[in-house]
Amino acid sequence: MTPDAPTRLLKHATASAFVFHHDRAEGWRTGLVLHPVFARWMMPGGHVEDYENTEEAVLREVAEETGLTGIRLWSPAGPPAVVGGGVDPAAAVEVPCWISEHVIPDGDNQLSERHIHIDHKYVAITENPNSVTEPAHPFRWWKRAELADLSMFDDVRENALTLFELLASGDPIADRE
Repeated sequence: MTPDAPTRLLKHATASAFVFHHDRAEGWRTGLVLHPVFARWMMPGGHVEDYENTEEAVLREVAEETGLTGIRLWSPAGPPAVVGGGVDPAAAVEVPCWISEHVIPDGDNQLSERHIHIDHKYVAITENPNSVTEPAHPFRWWKRAELADLSMFDDVRENALTLFELLASGDPIADRE
């Protein structure tokens, strides 16, 4: 994304996740929240706080917005984390599946002016589909076939469908660690 001319917009790091659960009767489902401003179904997520990395932020946001616990992040296959030179392997931050930029034209609860979100999009798996705490937003599980008619942004729908295809193709996201 190129900066707006002649001014440059502030950029805020955000983190979100497609949360999946495998139901024995219904198969794979993804959990989405109804966004309070956009009135569309989206992945749970939000701003990265000053004291967080993106992995910590996405785990916090998913718990707050869905009430789910026991979330496990999955990263795409790729090279192992770079370690050495005094870097502790435990310090590696989970890699998101996608990173995208989105202009927020009218501001949000963090900044009232036009700015950009750099969204780190993760995939998460949960064994327990039931909210343990009260979700901050309306939250619901959806099957792949239900996404076509759902009020959601096109990129969110396309990313979700891609992940459902991975699951259906025998590429068991849930089994990778």
